[in-house]
Amino acid sequence: MGLNLEHVELTDAALVLSLPKSKTNQAGELEQKAVFYASNPLFCPIRAYKAWVELLSGRTEGPVFVSLARGKTGEAGTPSRRRLSDRRVNLLVKEHLGAKYSAHSLRASFITTAKLNGQSNEFIKNQTKQKTDAMISRYSRLDDIIAYNAAHSLGL
Repeated sequence: MGLNLEHVELTDAALVLSLPKSKTNQAGELEQKAVFYASNPLFCPIRAYKAWVELLSGRTEGPVFVSLARGKTGEAGTPSRRRLSDRRVNLLVKEHLGAKYSAHSLRASFITTAKLNGQSNEFIKNQTKQKTDAMISRYSRLDDIIAYNAAHSLGL
């Protein structure tokens, strides 16, 4: 099930996504995730979401991520009502970030960056909804024994 407009609530502090079902929640228990403002407006997911919703012409329900109907040459496309497939999202990630990236690697990158910034497994699991520390370890990309080594940080 994809993200729908009716699953998104904008608060002063964050966008709160209330997902009835997800990859990590197949049972269908309500799962919430928070998306926060970024200090750089060019990379802010909330500002991008607000701009995208404006393009959706006042829709209040249905898919958030939809395909674009082609516009005339030199004109922007128009958002359709057709949900983007998982496959298409993955292709867009590859197209814009490079062939070595995938939608899955965005999750791994989030976990890796959070670990590098000192976040606890509990805080990371609160966002990703991973169930175990083993899954956090599996997703983190901290395999380089020189770059990511506690001995180095201790001056040894």
